[in-house]
Amino acid sequence: MNVLDQEIVLALQEGNQAAADALKKRVYYEFWQTPEGEALSRSADRDAALDRLLIVFEDRYADAPVYPGVLFIHRLVDCATDLLRTEIHESAPEPEIEAPVQMSDEEEIEALAQQFRDDINDPNVTAAAIRQRRDSSVKHRKAWILANTPDFVPTSQVLPNSEVKSFAHLLNDEIQQRGVPKPRAGFYTITANGKAYEYPVAEYLRLSNLAAEFNLIK
Repeated sequence: MNVLDQEIVLALQEGNQAAADALKKRVYYEFWQTPEGEALSRSADRDAALDRLLIVFEDRYADAPVYPGVLFIHRLVDCATDLLRTEIHESAPEPEIEAPVQMSDEEEIEALAQQFRDDINDPNVTAAAIRQRRDSSVKHRKAWILANTPDFVPTSQVLPNSEVKSFAHLLNDEIQQRGVPKPRAGFYTITANGKAYEYPVAEYLRLSNLAAEFNLIK
């Protein structure tokens, strides 16, 4: 507590209200000389700053347990500090939100292809769900082809790999001789040259869909 505040306290303790009132006239003057007072006066014109200051002061000290409603420099400094903190918080610039990076068509197809690769290896993702997403757009169909191509090449140049070609050849022979195969006990069976080739349902659907995409099924 500074000297002026101490003098006011002594006057009140002695019951000398006139002396206390006279001293309180100096409170505002000395308050504006404090760092907090100077900062508050710079934030707006002094009359407006004083109005806001007294609103906070009344809310906080009108019913104070000791010397209720009495102006002290240290009380005004406390109120000014809180006002300045509030103003700094309210005037803080909003954090800038970066705009999402726009992917090129090729990058988007590659990202979709990676999702297809992940889904193919995920036992919780059904073949029906994969087919539904594959057929949802042109980009998804291109991504599906890319996901099943071992090495990345531009989507406009994607060609069937040897695995797909070989499967398509076997399937065409099977369809021609015995009709479209049907699943049994979780497998599709294709017979060629006296040898039976068993494909798990998900693998059969993957290869047959790819073969169809490349128009290899007759």
